[in-house]
Amino acid sequence: MNLIYSHSYNSARAFAMHHEFMPGDWKWLRDPDVLLHNPRSDVFKVEHWEENPQRDKIDEAMERFQRAHRLGTVVDVDAFRGTLGVSGT
Repeated sequence: MNLIYSHSYNSARAFAMHHEFMPGDWKWLRDPDVLLHNPRSDVFKVEHWEENPQRDKIDEAMERFQRAHRLGTVVDVDAFRGTLGVSGT
């Protein structure tokens, strides 16, 4: 599962569509329960993720899950300017 950490569902959906994630392959990381129900998921932190209304709770849960090795890769997409590290784009 791919979890998209963004400020809104619409932002997460736009990211998923742009990167051709199929329905059922991604979820918006709207609250910490999403992490609980999707262990070992990869997390994509997209533009304005820090404005998520549940940020404090999500960040705390992500830290716990990382320590327990129950979280996949965390990718800060902003660091790659939205390209997921693909060169030439």
